[in-house]
Amino acid sequence: MRLTEQAYAKVNLWLSVGDKRPDGYHDVETVMHTVSLCDTVALEISEGNGISLAVTGDGSVPCDARNLAWRACETFLRHSGRTARVRIEIDKRIPAGGGLAGGSSDAAAVLRALNRAFDSPYTPQQLMELAAELGSDVSFCVLGGTALCRGRGEVVTALEDPKPLHLLLAFSGEHVSTPDAYRLLDADGGEERGGATLMGCLGALQEGSMAGLEGHMYNRFEKSILPTCPAANAYRNALAKAGGVSRMSGSGSTVFAIFESEERALEAQKLLDFEVTYAISVKSYFKK
Repeated sequence: MRLTEQAYAKVNLWLSVGDKRPDGYHDVETVMHTVSLCDTVALEISEGNGISLAVTGDGSVPCDARNLAWRACETFLRHSGRTARVRIEIDKRIPAGGGLAGGSSDAAAVLRALNRAFDSPYTPQQLMELAAELGSDVSFCVLGGTALCRGRGEVVTALEDPKPLHLLLAFSGEHVSTPDAYRLLDADGGEERGGATLMGCLGALQEGSMAGLEGHMYNRFEKSILPTCPAANAYRNALAKAGGVSRMSGSGSTVFAIFESEERALEAQKLLDFEVTYAISVKSYFKK
């Protein structure tokens, strides 16, 4: 049996971070949104036992148990009591380590594919609970669409689909490890929202208000990360100068900008002297 899933990237339209918890994690409050930049994940499932993994498109991605997609397969089979020989093939287009949840999305795609292969033993909510064992973003990546995520990111509340967003994404190649990002954040002196609010962000998103998004999109990591990533900072400024509402995604270093229309986004793309990817909003995987 061969199954294929698209693993879409996410951007953070809002990301605030609280103090470190006793378990070492930080409480976050974030609005995540899937966009059409994606990896393709294919599974070959047959009788037997064992997992193998092949990755094309990015030679830096591990092809063993260090890969979250591999661990997702192990977790599903263990929890469900199934046995199978599974070959995972990932065609990477989402830059690794860029704050777009590429690895988490690949893992979520594996969970969805295996659930389909074994006649859906888990509801979407149960699959998201299983995903929470793997990482903070994986639960959202199982669902996709637009959601408010709390806790360490695993408490997911689906939101109504906004008007489609037209985005340009730019990755400078400046990799930021998540532990390093939180260390920098803990030392930077606290949040500076400049009047931005979560409710303002959600309202602007539903209204499709560019002015509202300009005032209310927020990412706590920008303050500490962008000074350490000069190319990403330059890209963010250039995207804003080209007419977009520009922010950083996750803990970086990918930056993105939202434009009023596809036409405006593609016009801006022609003006930029660095590589950008056009993307558009994607609904939840469970919506037809």
